[in-house]
Amino acid sequence: MDLGCGDFRVASQIDLGRANYLGCDIVEELIARNTASFGNDKISFGSLDIVTDDLPDGDLCLVRQVFQHLSNGDILRSLVKLSAYRFVLITDELGPASARPNLDIEAFRGTRTDFGSGLYYDQPPFNLPVEVVLDTPIMSRKGYYLRTVLLRSER
Repeated sequence: MDLGCGDFRVASQIDLGRANYLGCDIVEELIARNTASFGNDKISFGSLDIVTDDLPDGDLCLVRQVFQHLSNGDILRSLVKLSAYRFVLITDELGPASARPNLDIEAFRGTRTDFGSGLYYDQPPFNLPVEVVLDTPIMSRKGYYLRTVLLRSER
């Protein structure tokens, strides 16, 4: 599962092996384009709102640069649903001014870094046991990086 698959640029670099891939996004035009350009018997796409829709089954769920656009309430609602997956990798942007952890923002009014905040899932209001698995510098933005954390389900 890839929630917030966007233009499929990042996930297209993943070696799926024998796995199936389902990329979902809220932007229906992206889903139509991705399906026409990349869809096959192992790769499919669907329109989905991570906050309000039921999530498809799977073992691994990727959520890349989605939560940084959402309110804390929307993130909490989504995180409850993500517990159905055995593994969840969440990636969001952090920057030099991300010292105000988890500042609540209005959904789709910018990203957390626009407000001098960042998402730290091990701190309130989320308080999740996460493992930081990767910090990747953003070369075009000095002091900014993408942080990927792993959530494991007890299922």
